[in-house]
Amino acid sequence: MNIIFVKEGSLYKATHVNNLYEALLPYYPDARFICYTDDSEGVDIECIQLLYPLRKWWNKLALFSEEFPVKGKCILFDLDIKVLRDPKEYITNFNLLHTVSAYWKRDIKKYYIPHAYNTVINSSVLSWTNHTQTHIWEHFNTNRDYFMRKYRGIDGFIYNEKFNIRYHEDGILSRVESPLEGAAIESWNNVDFNEFGITVQKSA
Repeated sequence: MNIIFVKEGSLYKATHVNNLYEALLPYYPDARFICYTDDSEGVDIECIQLLYPLRKWWNKLALFSEEFPVKGKCILFDLDIKVLRDPKEYITNFNLLHTVSAYWKRDIKKYYIPHAYNTVINSSVLSWTNHTQTHIWEHFNTNRDYFMRKYRGIDGFIYNEKFNIRYHEDGILSRVESPLEGAAIESWNNVDFNEFGITVQKSA
């Protein structure tokens, strides 16, 4: 089992990687923990240097490349989450790419406007078997500049390019602005950090 974090740029620090590692280690004591990053200073776990010149969240797609040097089952956790309890009951299938189903978007009509390229998936927690999703990376590379301009992030790219994906069951993740009681993980992606008293700092 490979547990992977992606850290690029200045928004997240080594502390965020190390804290999340410590939170997940009791549930995955035998896993290989990896930080895919452009800056390994202060990171307490194994680091793999960024393989491609991508920006921000687009680096997550490189985990699907043939060149990414891991074997077997993989779980990606974003760094803007808090582990509340063991998430393993929700992460059980690795035969296809599994994403979070964004319950806070699913029933809102604005997220189905075709020309807006919106999405009802969330990539805060992904699971797959390495080297089985290389078609996603290969498709991205057919015109990566176009895709990075067309979509706000990899969620929109994966959803609107219609890859064959599945979803973790509801309960794996709760959004701070729309809480889901009893969830295993809390996410604060794209919310006001100060409003919720979260220690991650936005970049200048």
